[in-house]
Amino acid sequence: MKGKIGIYSWFGAELHMSERLRLIKEAGFDTTMLWWGDEVAFWDFNKGELINEVYHAGLEVENIHLPYYDIHHIWEHSIRSDDVIKSIQVGIEDCSIFGIEGVVIHVENDMMINYNQNTGLDNLKRLVWEAEKKDIIIAVENTKNNQIVERVFHEIKSSHLKFCYDSSHDWLLNGSKGDWILKYANRLHYLHLSDNDFVADRHWIPGEGLIQWEKVVKNLQEVKYSGTVSFEVCPFDYTVNSEELLKKVFEFGRSIKSQLDEKGVAYDN
Repeated sequence: MKGKIGIYSWFGAELHMSERLRLIKEAGFDTTMLWWGDEVAFWDFNKGELINEVYHAGLEVENIHLPYYDIHHIWEHSIRSDDVIKSIQVGIEDCSIFGIEGVVIHVENDMMINYNQNTGLDNLKRLVWEAEKKDIIIAVENTKNNQIVERVFHEIKSSHLKFCYDSSHDWLLNGSKGDWILKYANRLHYLHLSDNDFVADRHWIPGEGLIQWEKVVKNLQEVKYSGTVSFEVCPFDYTVNSEELLKKVFEFGRSIKSQLDEKGVAYDN
């Protein structure tokens, strides 16, 4: 999915999934990212129906994002950790079944109580090994406690363990302000682009917050990023007009793609 523009299927509007996908396509997007793995994900369609609906709309599935509410249990040895591991295994298997390239996961949240580094790394290594067997990508997203993310990347060397860069997370307190694009250029595979006010993870339309997009784009140019320019825009603190939001985000994405093109980034279409 080189040189394409995509957006998360949930963009803050209470619409049936088929309507959201139709509007995404009409706005000009090539791909979408899907929430996957819980009852919310399959509210309108079951798994197979959902994938078919994406294709029927004329879109491609870039990746699926797995739930992260209980991800802290992956650093434990418990029944809860078994459940979390199983859910990621199912996500990997679903990617294989439906021809989806990869899953996006978090590896920490705000509930890291029983953190056992060795246990967590062993669990993640097993999951990466299973992803390798099925030729599926596991992309780890930068979140708040990026020391844990750094440890994962340091300890697990695999061509199937990639990096999903989230701009809103990165421009909050203790974020790298775009520098992680450079730091993990060799693993950078997906983008979750959105804006914020440096106070909270707003997921605003790019350009409506304080993120320095010139720096983000400059770093993407420097590492010759050639993947999909994808947005995880889903503002929860103001009402959105779907068509207006999608138009603004798509135009922003087209601008980024144009700037990458100007720097000679080669796309494989």
